[in-house]
Amino acid sequence: ARRASYSSSPGRMWTRADAIDSPILKRMSDLADVFELVHGGADSFRTVRATIRVWHDLEKEQIAFEREIEEEQAEGEGSGAIMMFAIGDPGGEPPPTEREETVRLWLERPGKRREEADGPEQRVSVTDGVKSWIYMPEFGALEQDVDPDTEEGEIDALFHPEWLLPAVELEIVGRASVASRDGVRLRATRRRPPPRDFDLDALWPGADEYDLVLDRERGILLRVEAMIEGAPFARSEVLEVAFDESFGPEVFRFQPPEGEEIRSPEEVWGQ
Repeated sequence: ARRASYSSSPGRMWTRADAIDSPILKRMSDLADVFELVHGGADSFRTVRATIRVWHDLEKEQIAFEREIEEEQAEGEGSGAIMMFAIGDPGGEPPPTEREETVRLWLERPGKRREEADGPEQRVSVTDGVKSWIYMPEFGALEQDVDPDTEEGEIDALFHPEWLLPAVELEIVGRASVASRDGVRLRATRRRPPPRDFDLDALWPGADEYDLVLDRERGILLRVEAMIEGAPFARSEVLEVAFDESFGPEVFRFQPPEGEEIRSPEEVWGQ
């Protein structure tokens, strides 16, 4: 575990986790410890292996998204386009109101990533730091160069909590346990107006507030839940996580299904 420079009884060194529990620390100092954890989260591990459950209430998510568009238009920043989430066969079965998937994730610094998702949109994606590949049954296998300026979405935000700080105000709520790991529960509310040129897609736009659980040892997010009008509409939650394991080279090697040709995005969707 990482250590911090807090004194305690002889023979014992306090960790940052102890500092958050200390009754003698004032609230501002507590938040300072949380900020230190958040800023160090992305650098607290060499590798990660995790299982993550992602859940969406599609109807509430649509309401939140439309409200975000309306707020952007009121601030003169919106495009006026509203995307609908409803999916399904017109005239057939009604579209689902919820979506859930389980994601298995492997990360290795620097730049290596593997994701396997089971759910309505099954996929396998692999990045070796130079090339990236993705396989989805509806599109086949695709390959492209890694774009260093491209940031991932809701899954990767769990391991980059520092992405969120410019856009939210944090309040310590208490303690929580997620995936058998001790965490600090936080309430996050949006800054108004939002920081210019800051994209909050990793936290799902349009929420009133977010319920976060921050790992007290590693500083990653163990759970992120977006709320609207007091009810959750999206959640990413770590079910299992292990740090600093060694992975074999096959983990970050892409192997398409038998008979599947690897193509470029241009070959699939055109220029």
